[in-house]
Amino acid sequence: MTHHTQETVAFVALVVVLAAMVGWGLRERRVERAMWIAYAARLGWRGEPGGIFQPQWIEGPLEGGEVTVNVELRGARAQRTRYTRCTARIGAALPRGFGAHARGMLDGVTRVIVGAGIETGDAAFDREVRLFGDAPDEVRRFLGTPERRAAVLDVVRAEARVTEGCVNVAVFGALGSEQALDELVRRTRGLARAIEEAGRSGSSLPEAPVKGY
Repeated sequence: MTHHTQETVAFVALVVVLAAMVGWGLRERRVERAMWIAYAARLGWRGEPGGIFQPQWIEGPLEGGEVTVNVELRGARAQRTRYTRCTARIGAALPRGFGAHARGMLDGVTRVIVGAGIETGDAAFDREVRLFGDAPDEVRRFLGTPERRAAVLDVVRAEARVTEGCVNVAVFGALGSEQALDELVRRTRGLARAIEEAGRSGSSLPEAPVKGY
């Protein structure tokens, strides 16, 4: 076998392998999309299976609140990383602009640059949770009970965050089964419901109704 023939064989083999990988990936995406739509139909949700130019998402009511699941791509076009994001609306009044997430490994640097953020005075809680809000006093008042702080801390420890009135959970990659999808949906809704229940207990903030439910 000549050197030129060897190169040709190697090139053809590479093309075959790449084609097989692309075909496998497309098949897996079709299976996943069908699984999402079947799950949405079982719950009476709406959704879009997605495609080259369409996002993949499902959403609907669950246990008194609304949940959305969608595919999120992060990073540059050539090196995009796929995440499955689940968002559960918190059906209770929150402080204006309220947000919460875990303090990361670089929190010391963040403190130097932008400050410690809003703190509640509960040292154990403040060590783990970075808080945001348009009115710091409202945030402190809202988190003035152990039950509310515990509910927010549960979100943070579940590697989730509170943003724009919702609990957001992002899972790396695709979900391999309907069971995994259901577990993500119910876990996210459970975290949101815990904040709702704690937030309604003696809150001095005006309660916001859950729209449509």
